[in-house]
Order: sequence, then C-alpha cells, then structure tokens
Amino acid sequence: MAIKTISLYTGSSYCKNDPDFQKRCIKATKEMARIAGQEADIVQYGGGLYGHLLDVMEEVGKVGGKMRALISPAFYDPSERYPDYVDVVKLDDDQQRTKEFLSADGHIVTPGGDGTICEAFFSHNDNLSRLYSGGGMKPVTILNLDGYYDGLKDWFTKAAAVGYSNAERQSNLHFLKTPRAVQRQLWPK
Repeated sequence: MAIKTISLYTGSSYCKNDPDFQKRCIKATKEMARIAGQEADIVQYGGGLYGHLLDVMEEVGKVGGKMRALISPAFYDPSERYPDYVDVVKLDDDQQRTKEFLSADGHIVTPGGDGTICEAFFSHNDNLSRLYSGGGMKPVTILNLDGYYDGLKDWFTKAAAVGYSNAERQSNLHFLKTPRAVQRQLWPK
C-alpha cells in the first residue's frame, strides 16, 4: 500500500528540562517533517504555531509539501494565520479529529507528551480493529530517538511474552531510531 497521506504526531511544546535532548529532538523532528513532506502527498498534524508543531509545519513547507492541520475546538485559535500550503480543518470534536487522523495511510510518532502518545495508541487500536475485521493494518512508526520510547517498547515485548498481545497484533508497530529508518519503513525504494 502506498503511503500518500501520513499523520504525524509530535509534541506541542519542547522538552525544556533537558536542553541537550531538546536540540536532538528538534533536529530529528525537523528531518522527519522534511522526509514526510517530500514522500507523502499530504501530511496531517494537529495544527498550532508553537513547539514541534510549528517545526513540522515550517519544514514540510520548505520542501514544497502540503499539509492538513486537524484542529479540535479546544485548541482552535482564529487569530492564528497559516501559510497557503496548510489546509486548516476545524473539527467539531476530538472524536472527529481522531477519525481524520486515522484516515491516513500510515502514522509517524515523534517524541512528545500525553497527546502524542494518545494519538499513537489510537492508531495502534485502529490496527487491532482492522486485524479482527479483516482489514489491512497501517504502519505505526515510532521515532524512538535516543531510546525515548524504550519503556513503551519494553511494555509491548512483555505484553507479548505473557500472552496479552502477540506478534500479529504488533506486526505494524515499528520502533525505529532515526528519521531515515522511518523513511525506509514507510517509503521503501
């Protein structure tokens, strides 16, 4: 399946308590956004002109990419002005926003906080529903920069080891260390 629309989940702020990791995270998130902007027809993200959200928007634009900012009412700010390459979609509620994110052909998760991990789990849960209904699962690629998501990866390993999960359920869940590894997984040449 060709990945034409990608949902990219990232932090809305920076990790201010670890300046060294913050620098590496900004660099990797920007690289991931440029790759997604070059490879996908549309990059969907949560909208917002701050933190990694702004980084993603600017980097996709630098490579001539197109974006959809999926914004729920709780975060909609009518004073925000987006560039022409960003289609701003104000949604009625978070459930509709989640459905829009899940409509993508694949998912990229970069380091982030509570919202980022929730979006990752929605994507993985959608895959479980697809698996049991006979539909095709979609790749959920997790940019595990500097081992940021090692605890989550270990949890999935343990869940499979004790029988709460298995390799089939996790078959389209990919923990990858670099933006280039994510690119190779989603857009193999």
